[in-house]
Amino acid sequence: MNISYSGSWASGSGAVGVLTLSSASGSQVLMRTNELTGTFDWNTSALMDGFYTLTFTVETPTGLSTSSSYLFYVDNEQAKLTSDLNNVEAQYASAIQTIDMLKAALQSSQQANQKLSALLSQANSTVEQLRASVASLESEYNQSVASLKQAQVQLSAYQQEDSQYASEVSLMQSQIAYYQNLTAKQEQQIMSLEGQVAQLQSELSQYQQAQHPGYLTSVDGWVGVAAISASLVALGLGIYFGVERRKR
Repeated sequence: MNISYSGSWASGSGAVGVLTLSSASGSQVLMRTNELTGTFDWNTSALMDGFYTLTFTVETPTGLSTSSSYLFYVDNEQAKLTSDLNNVEAQYASAIQTIDMLKAALQSSQQANQKLSALLSQANSTVEQLRASVASLESEYNQSVASLKQAQVQLSAYQQEDSQYASEVSLMQSQIAYYQNLTAKQEQQIMSLEGQVAQLQSELSQYQQAQHPGYLTSVDGWVGVAAISASLVALGLGIYFGVERRKR
């Protein structure tokens, strides 16, 4: 509160100005000054609610005096309630904003988990396909081994006959060499596919353990999923070209 005051005598006349506050509970002097014109800054926040009277009195050394009064009402409770209400409204607005951010984050996390689950399901399906391919290669390998053994038996029989079977012996030797080369390649393909299956299963196990419902831990998880997808494509192409080469 800013109070302006002005006395009836000029400054320097020896007159003294006194500013007094009065209420039902009593009175107190707020200011005593030789300057009879000026302003007085006063904080009324510590006052109880109610009516108050401000009186500015000017007294001279000879005993003459004059005064002026101002009646006013203090309502600090209303000001405090208004301030508290503003604070509550600000906190409410901040809480609503935070809730909206959490909802958006939760929705984004749920969508991310759905994508991760779909990729894991695709990866599991690819593992099953790889296992089927390994089983098929093993079957072809066993057939090649059986054919090789049969050719070796026939060669042994031809070698025991007369030299008239020299051409058949040469043919059987060529077939044996072919089957030996074929089985060696099939063994390498089987070992390679089994190693890729084991590596992919290990990566899937790690990502399944790291997966948590409603929450996605880091961007690195997506990089890992992308790496799995790239591995699946590479393995699929490897199987395709391997089968095509065997057909030729």
